[in-house]
Amino acid sequence: MMRRIAIFSASLCFMTAIHAADEAQSDWLARYRVVFGETQAGVPTAEVEATLKWMAKAKACPRSVQVDMAQDEFPKGYGSFVHEFLAVLAEGLPSPEQPYAAEPLAVPEGRYRLPVPGNGSVRFRYKVVLEHDPSNWGPGPDEAPYRFEGGVFWTGRALFITAPRSDVEVSFSAPKGQRVSVSFEPIVGRVGSYTVLGESRRRDSFLIAGNYREAQLKVSKAVVTLALGGKLGDSMPVVEEVVRRFLEASSGVFGGAPPGRILVVGNLGARQGSLFGGGFGDDLSVLTDEPWVLSNADRWRPFLCHEIFHLWNGNAISFGDEQQYWFSEGA
Repeated sequence: MMRRIAIFSASLCFMTAIHAADEAQSDWLARYRVVFGETQAGVPTAEVEATLKWMAKAKACPRSVQVDMAQDEFPKGYGSFVHEFLAVLAEGLPSPEQPYAAEPLAVPEGRYRLPVPGNGSVRFRYKVVLEHDPSNWGPGPDEAPYRFEGGVFWTGRALFITAPRSDVEVSFSAPKGQRVSVSFEPIVGRVGSYTVLGESRRRDSFLIAGNYREAQLKVSKAVVTLALGGKLGDSMPVVEEVVRRFLEASSGVFGGAPPGRILVVGNLGARQGSLFGGGFGDDLSVLTDEPWVLSNADRWRPFLCHEIFHLWNGNAISFGDEQQYWFSEGA
């Protein structure tokens, strides 16, 4: 058994190295400024300003670039929640167009082709309004944006209109008295600013903004941020202890913790008798039907530990076929 675990651990490290090499070769440096707020009716919003700068010296700068928002089988696509998209163009450049304009029904919302001027710099801005209804979304409500008592849960897929092969610097601002938690790498000396290597890391992420309970755990090279919203925040002491123990046990099995930064978000919101959990990239999201305490720990501890285990067995391996994802759940 121990020999099999060792081989499996080596395979994880090998696949992680391949993934990192793929992400290392980027063409664009993208800078995003995200300001969280709400409409006059109280609907949460995110106003985004973005600048793309061509940085692939060995390649010719393209005359245009396609930017888009993830589709992800979400009803109507995330792009349907984008408002007021505006390209900031130099004088004389044409306005952005939706690709394949002759076939508008085939064009996903939230996709644009922008002209690139001679200096290789492209600017655009837009607003995302949280009108998402996750009820008919296959992966589950824990992986779609939602509002909770005191704040908002966002995903990178629902926030960022991205260019392919791009690295990012992103800053977040929340209303006074609120905060933002992410798993991105902080930029030293710039509060609320982060670096993100690769388009997939930016999209496959969770974010939480508002008022909530937060705790940070460090295990080996991993920094795990727990963010529990609403009444689930009162469960932080017992949840923190359980997560710490499980991370330490798993790091012993696998020879170390999963590297990097991890965000685990939890809230009340599941239907009675249900627990929902899932992950994007290095982040986890859970929804429960009741606060977590020691008296009901036999119900929620296995569920939470199952989701955390996916940081090892479900994140480092790239499967060639969707059918192969049974391994993540089965193992």
